[in-house]
Amino acid sequence: DPFKVMFESKDSPRMLFLGITLLPGDQQSSDSIDKYMPEVRSRILMILSSLTPQDVQTPEGKAKLVKEITAAVSKPFAPIPDGQNVSGVLFTDFVVQ
Repeated sequence: DPFKVMFESKDSPRMLFLGITLLPGDQQSSDSIDKYMPEVRSRILMILSSLTPQDVQTPEGKAKLVKEITAAVSKPFAPIPDGQNVSGVLFTDFVVQ
């Protein structure tokens, strides 16, 4: 499901509508991501809610967002000691209003 996040903005309220696809590096990672999807979404929402519209409107900002999401989803889920192998993040929807 796409993410919808309100940005803090001086001018007026702004919103980010973001759809992503995670690319797991192996079947075990895919199974783990599916099993812990609520935590995956929470981790991503924590990242998105800390952004400003300016953070995501440049190619560099989008690349940084991909790295942050990849790192967050790659961290282990308790009680699993190993993290997930996430080979990529693809944007399927990206709208800043």
